[in-house]
Amino acid sequence: MQNNKTMGLSTQIIIGMFAGLVFGLIARLVGLAEVSWFDQFITSGVLHVIGQIFIRSLQMLVVPLVFVSLVCGTCQLSDPTRLGRMGGKTVLLYLMTTAIAVSVALTAAVWLEPGSP
Repeated sequence: MQNNKTMGLSTQIIIGMFAGLVFGLIARLVGLAEVSWFDQFITSGVLHVIGQIFIRSLQMLVVPLVFVSLVCGTCQLSDPTRLGRMGGKTVLLYLMTTAIAVSVALTAAVWLEPGSP
């Protein structure tokens, strides 16, 4: 039997992140980060466009995913009178997890200072 297992999307994303990290470290150690053509064409050109496409794709995916999951969860309720209480808990949990995620992201950005030379 032939085993045609392909890598999942999350595995490919993680591999791409580590490849980008290694590429960036090597470029900085070799001194390519200071070369003007490299910065203009590769960093500010190709890699910037690819990164923006990736970020925009994620942003387009998150809102519909959250909306559909909330609608499906609401449709699964057996007792519609519980919707008010459960809806309040859902909104509260969503706001709490969002606040935690934003706090962690801001702390990491201040600590790591991405983009600084």
